[in-house]
Amino acid sequence: MEKGKRKGPELRVVIYGAGPAGASLAYFLRGTKYQTTIIERAEIGAKPCAWGLIEKGLPLAIPKEVILTEINRFRIFLDWKMIFDEKWGRLGYIINKKLFLKRLIEESGSEVMRSDEKDGESIKVISTGHYSNINNSIPAIQYIIKNSKVQSEDFVDFYFFSDLIGYAWVFPAYDHVRVGIGGYKDINELKMMLDILLKRRDDLRGKIEVFHGARICDSGPLEDKVKDGENIYYLGEALCTVFSLTGEGIRPSIISSKLLYDSLINGKQFKNTFKNSDIYFPLKLQAKLISLSKSGIITMSNLINFLTKTDPREVFKLAIGDFRRRDLIRMGGEIMRHLV
Repeated sequence: MEKGKRKGPELRVVIYGAGPAGASLAYFLRGTKYQTTIIERAEIGAKPCAWGLIEKGLPLAIPKEVILTEINRFRIFLDWKMIFDEKWGRLGYIINKKLFLKRLIEESGSEVMRSDEKDGESIKVISTGHYSNINNSIPAIQYIIKNSKVQSEDFVDFYFFSDLIGYAWVFPAYDHVRVGIGGYKDINELKMMLDILLKRRDDLRGKIEVFHGARICDSGPLEDKVKDGENIYYLGEALCTVFSLTGEGIRPSIISSKLLYDSLINGKQFKNTFKNSDIYFPLKLQAKLISLSKSGIITMSNLINFLTKTDPREVFKLAIGDFRRRDLIRMGGEIMRHLV
């Protein structure tokens, strides 16, 4: 990651939130006519998450020092039974999110403040995460476990259940493993399912260092916040750019920031840039899948049964949002009929 050269008079951009969306926007805008200020009241990178980062479509390079492990394999379980076990080479990384965000901010040259104490005209960017959209999110909880047998492995696991609209995950991360679950149940029920997972997996046993939780946006992009004309923009989880099927938020947040950067630099409307991007349709479609599941039109069992009959590479592309409408038509099936 290299700094650019400053060009022309500076315009001030105030970024509220130093998460993946806010920090990456400051990084993208370095060396341009836009001077960035980040407002962050909490510890940088404090929100609990699994620290997973898929490589596909990332608009920036990941520094080696923030990479904990590479993801070369993914496994999918349904009701405790493994249905996929695929290894295709490097798919992404488990990163030290806190260090990654600090690196982005350092290289951006942006000022980080507790509150905005400066007067004058500015562009405001709201990247305050799920706190802006508490009604469009689901609960998620997670253990951080040390001294387990899988802490340095190169796979990630996803668990789906017939009686849960949601998922559980196992993400090894060099010297620990992150094991969590999120979905449409209350926290006590989710914790019970998570504890069952730990009991069923001998290789996950170790010292529980942390038990924490957060909320994950599940609605897809909020249309009322995809707008122009008021010098206020929403990015990342504040815009609900989260892949609903997997809860992946870091990569789509970074992509949303790159799209706003492109809009500002090229004098284009963010709304059009975002809606015409490769990420918009997959975000909307995954949210629609969750909505159909909540309404009972598609059950989780039907969805998973469909995926077990589909080429694993297609399943992976669907999960990471690397698909278009024509891909759904090719996949076929009753479930896809609701989506195309």
